[in-house]
Order: sequence, then C-alpha cells, then structure tokens
Amino acid sequence: MTCVATIRPFPPGPGWVPLILAAGLLAGGCNSKPDRGAAADIQSARAPASSEPQGTAQDPPALVFIEFVATPHDVVDRMLKTAKVTKHDVVCDLGCGDGRILIAAAKRYGCRAIGYDLDPIRVEEARENAKREGVSHLVTVEQKNVLSVDLEGASVVTLYMGTEINARLIPQLSRLGPGARIVSHDFGIGNLPPDRTVTMTSREDRRPHRVYLWRCPISGKSE
Repeated sequence: MTCVATIRPFPPGPGWVPLILAAGLLAGGCNSKPDRGAAADIQSARAPASSEPQGTAQDPPALVFIEFVATPHDVVDRMLKTAKVTKHDVVCDLGCGDGRILIAAAKRYGCRAIGYDLDPIRVEEARENAKREGVSHLVTVEQKNVLSVDLEGASVVTLYMGTEINARLIPQLSRLGPGARIVSHDFGIGNLPPDRTVTMTSREDRRPHRVYLWRCPISGKSE
C-alpha cells in the first residue's frame, strides 16, 4: 500500500519554531493505486491559495512525497528484456529507489546505468547496493527532482511512478533520440499508446503486472 503525505512548514513568525505536518493515513485510509518512489517529489505542487493580501507572508510550496514501492526482481528482468538492453545502452531509471533496476542492467548487460531519486535515504541505499554488487563503476545515482533531470545521452528510460507523473515527463521524454526506448511498470504515459504491452504474473508477489514499451521518438504519438 502506498500513501501520499504532504509535508509543509508553517510560515515564519515571532518565536517561530519549524513545524512539519505530514498528512498520511487519514480516516478513509489510502486506497489509491501506488505511484512509485519518493523520487517523484512533485515540487511544483503548491500550497492552497492564500487569502492574505499581496506582500504578506505566504505558505512555502508544499512537497508531495510518494512512498517507495519496489518492482519485483522478475518484473525488472522483463522490463530490461522488453527494452532489449545491450552493453551499448545507457539505462536511466527515474525514481530509482533502492537501485535494483540500475544494478540488474549493469550486472546482466554490462551497460552504464544512471538513477535519480529525491529521497536521500534511497540514494545512499542505491549507491551502497551497487557497491555491494560490484557494479559501482557502472552505476551512478544522484539526488534530483525527476521532473527536471536532463535525459540527454540516455537510450533506455525506466519508470514506475504513476500515469499522471509519467505524463508530466513527456517534454523530457520527447527529447530522447531515435532508437531510444521507454519502459514503464504498470502505468502508461498520459494518452500515448504503447508500442508493446507485456502482461506477467510475478513469482515474488503472485500478482499480475504490466510492462509497457514505447519506441522513440514519441512526438506525434497519441490516441
């Protein structure tokens, strides 16, 4: 289960002590389908509009963090196979979490892999995992907002973050060169029809999963 928490500091004032409010498990629970990764910050999400006059203190922007949900290892394997990764590729995982996709790509195909995540704990975990698996020379992990990273040089992009967040990546994904591939676990990219859809049941969680593939360029693709 994945729950979204909005974290927002109170505006400063006399004797102000920083406070943080986290909206988590509310009365109705969290029943929405998971958006993946603390990677997807959505820093552009804003606090509700204020009725204060212009020039007065405003609430700072809200940050929306999404709990990390790991992709089963056999689904990771299928994602990389569906993208037909080779040693010549550069795999970029947006919302890399514990780095399992990066590590699998580096170990099985000998390619370079770059991951981005907003959560510093996940970034450190991914780096440690890559080091432990002996692929730290091929794997790079950076703490960055996935909605602003430069995908230049990537030939395979992997996603597991939710349809709406994926749709917000379209401007970046549209700049990928011909021959690049985008592969997403369970979620589409806005209204872009995939070039291929693979359905599988994971041996790890016994649940059905979908893997979607898009071949670049994606510009002009629509339903």
